[in-house]
Amino acid sequence: MGAASAPYSDGGVRGDASAPWADASGYWDGGAFADAAPLDSALGPVELCQMASGCDPTSAVSCPEAESCVLSGAGAASCGAAGAATDGSPCAASSDCAGGLACFRRGEGGACARVCCPGHEGVCGDDGTACTGTGVLVDGTDSTWAHCALPRACNVLAPEEACEIGEGCYIVSATGGTDCQRAGTRGVGDLCVEQNDCAPGLSCNGITRRECARICALGDAEGPMCAPGEGECRAYSHSPDGTGICTIDSTTGAI
Repeated sequence: MGAASAPYSDGGVRGDASAPWADASGYWDGGAFADAAPLDSALGPVELCQMASGCDPTSAVSCPEAESCVLSGAGAASCGAAGAATDGSPCAASSDCAGGLACFRRGEGGACARVCCPGHEGVCGDDGTACTGTGVLVDGTDSTWAHCALPRACNVLAPEEACEIGEGCYIVSATGGTDCQRAGTRGVGDLCVEQNDCAPGLSCNGITRRECARICALGDAEGPMCAPGEGECRAYSHSPDGTGICTIDSTTGAI
């Protein structure tokens, strides 16, 4: 084992500062680190969004007057009659929404929201929204786009309580804050940059090398346990209550 770890109040173990999921002070930064090793090109950021020729679903003015670019399928968008429903209003189809909006699934129904492309900064305004919402349209089609959404706190051990289909619950702050975000696909041990590069139930951690690691349940909490080879479940300063992260000893490579 590495440096001694102090007992954690919920029966788990709080990781020490030598662990690969913390910086020198024992704290974690949910963003990309300046000295992080570059991602392999095969794992680099993927441009999800597809744009129909001459029609931009993020714009209210990319179609002739009185029309808007309507998002209607996995990558399909075409000019059609403009709707009048505003951001946040209930809808049954994207054609109900005003230009620049589409009808995304919200619970059992749909709501108009601003269309955006993940990784494109500054498109969602300055009211706290970010391009983190799923691209699932009201009819269940998973589009190649996403939508602007306000942060939604969630339970990393039970994301279905707050998150929509196609989303995961991710740790997004050094104090254990969480948010529903479009789900990534990278597995345990895969390189990552953003939290939601990883599949739901995982966290992107590390300093010189950032990898996806399993979020686990501590003590008597119900939830996932560490699989063989993933180390032991340790709580850190950024761990939500009752959870930890499967950690292999940073010095020996053993539990």
